[in-house]
Amino acid sequence: MSPRDPVYKKCLPLFCLVVALFFITPLIGAASLWKASDYSLFSNSKRQFSEGDLITVIVVERTEASQNAQSSGSKDGSVSVAPGGGLLNFIPLISASGELEHNASGSTSKDNRFQTSITAKVVEVLDNGVLKIEGRRMIKIDGEEQEVVIVGYIREEDITVNNTILSTFLADAEIHLTGSGAINNKTTPGLMTRLLEWLF
Repeated sequence: MSPRDPVYKKCLPLFCLVVALFFITPLIGAASLWKASDYSLFSNSKRQFSEGDLITVIVVERTEASQNAQSSGSKDGSVSVAPGGGLLNFIPLISASGELEHNASGSTSKDNRFQTSITAKVVEVLDNGVLKIEGRRMIKIDGEEQEVVIVGYIREEDITVNNTILSTFLADAEIHLTGSGAINNKTTPGLMTRLLEWLF
């Protein structure tokens, strides 16, 4: 068929349209499969969790506390005895006075920061979809022991697509960090330090 043929000229636009649809259709299908929510931090789809499922908790905690105490007081007193007379003239003039004053002040401040990650297990699924999780991790290195325990309640919608959740999203959270060993013993306050902290 010659390009100058009238039939060719009529069929050419239709042929071009068919070819264009052939290449565009797969792209449209691929675009329909992509959703921005698939790449969001939190999953919009309702995922179902059951007891025994594992969720990684990213623990980022910081606590600050300060306390100031101050007290002062004073007390004055005096006593005197006049010299005796007659048979009691051997008693000399006696006088005494005293003053007691005390001032005390103390202050304490603490700034604790704790960051780690721990994989917790779903131990209970409530009727409203809230999950109760518990996790425990023990680390032993060169005689040093560290144990991290975490317990709390989380919502399914707060869990990211990577199956992680920040500790700040836990309700009724209990996070315990305990340690033992030479380093921990060295950093434990002594008796006098603990006594002063108790007093002030």
